[in-house]
Amino acid sequence: MTFDGGKEFLADAVTRAAGEVGFAGLPAPPYSPHLKGKVERFHRTLNEGLMASLPHYTGGARKANGELYAQPRPLTFEELQAEVRGFIDGYNHKRVHSSLHGLTPAEKWDMSRSPLDTVDPVHLRWMLLADKTRKITTSGISFKGDFFIAKEIWDMRGETVEIRYMPHDQRQIEVFTEQGWLCTAYPQHMLSAEESAENVGHRRAGYAEMGRTRAAATRRRKKDRVAPVTPTGPIEDITQVTRKAQRGAKDKRIDRVLRSLRLDQELNTANPPSEETEK
Repeated sequence: MTFDGGKEFLADAVTRAAGEVGFAGLPAPPYSPHLKGKVERFHRTLNEGLMASLPHYTGGARKANGELYAQPRPLTFEELQAEVRGFIDGYNHKRVHSSLHGLTPAEKWDMSRSPLDTVDPVHLRWMLLADKTRKITTSGISFKGDFFIAKEIWDMRGETVEIRYMPHDQRQIEVFTEQGWLCTAYPQHMLSAEESAENVGHRRAGYAEMGRTRAAATRRRKKDRVAPVTPTGPIEDITQVTRKAQRGAKDKRIDRVLRSLRLDQELNTANPPSEETEK
């Protein structure tokens, strides 16, 4: 699919969604509207057929001083959505096209025998969300200054998850693990009193369990620290044996050096010291 270089089209979410539904997004070079003529033609139709008839249209008639003539109140966002939806439905189902031999786009669509792959609307919505990775803490998932909470993540402290979100809407985030979607998490300040109390109780229970685990580990460590290192039994004096072994090893090293220097006559051939000498 070819589109222009707008940042909304170059986002990672769009690239990921394109791959999941089986096509590659190919941004067109700058100043090349002819490479995406169908989209440009639709924008012209939308602008001339709908936008020009709405209040406060910037391309409308103006006074000599450049100001727009008196306009009714601006539309609310919901009213604008309804106007756009009505126009698109009328364009697809009521307006006939000469290029379609007198058919509406909806009629032409229904006549097509090409196979159509459908995507679950919920899954499609997730694909178009921005994403980041976060580690779950005892307070929840930290994101943009808020901690997001859900029952499903209470026992996942320390695990890393993927979150998906609307960039300008922090009312909720979607949480994903390697197995797929896990839950929807909400900011702490949006929880009800019952949910907040339940969350606090669970955190306190978690802290208590951590305390018990730490105390048990401390007891085991103290027990290991005072355990005897040597086995019980009679004490054996190994000082003389150690000294003899050290002297024997030293004599062998000296003999190796003398042999390498071809001084065999100087080898240490003296008798080993007696026990009385050692003492």
